[in-house]
Amino acid sequence: MAIIRAKPIRVKKEIAQNPHHELCLLAEQFLKNQKFGVVIRDGFKAVTNSGEQVDALGFRSGVSCLVEIKVSRSDFLQDKKKRFRAEPMLGVGQWRFYLCPAGLINITDLPDGWGLLWLENGKIKKIHGWPSNTRWCDAPFAQRYNYHAEAEIMYSALRRIEIQGQLGLIYDGLYGRCELCNRQLNERHEIHPEHGKICLKSCG
Repeated sequence: MAIIRAKPIRVKKEIAQNPHHELCLLAEQFLKNQKFGVVIRDGFKAVTNSGEQVDALGFRSGVSCLVEIKVSRSDFLQDKKKRFRAEPMLGVGQWRFYLCPAGLINITDLPDGWGLLWLENGKIKKIHGWPSNTRWCDAPFAQRYNYHAEAEIMYSALRRIEIQGQLGLIYDGLYGRCELCNRQLNERHEIHPEHGKICLKSCG
């Protein structure tokens, strides 16, 4: 019998219609590779109290990270005029980064607290502000971010899953339940030819 092991999350291939969307897809995969377990990107729209629509917003335990995409210098300059940029407490993301083609934005251009990522030779490079794994708790916007807007985004996402009848899956754990004893399965379980997923030790 085969032992099923966890597989890395992969982004579904999509045909991007514009450079901005291409960077959103790359930002989504980048955040997942940085151990953000939930990432919401540009294809998702939610009503928030600030009106902000995210390009890529990642969540890991106790921390959120916004990646704002810019593909032109004029777009970057216009971004500063948005209400939730001028007042950091209205924006989402305890960590905030601009992602752009290499050289479009420089470190000296960054607002206070922001970091910078460049797309260079098809890869995202950490230019400024990306923390080590032990420093995520030291978020620049930890005390001045829009918690309510993030909650509205998360609620909207979960509500759509509930409407599709899939929210019940959260009770099944990461690997589902044993078809014989109904216990939550762990990483090491079996696929039975008749019963499907079963416990490796208890029911195998």
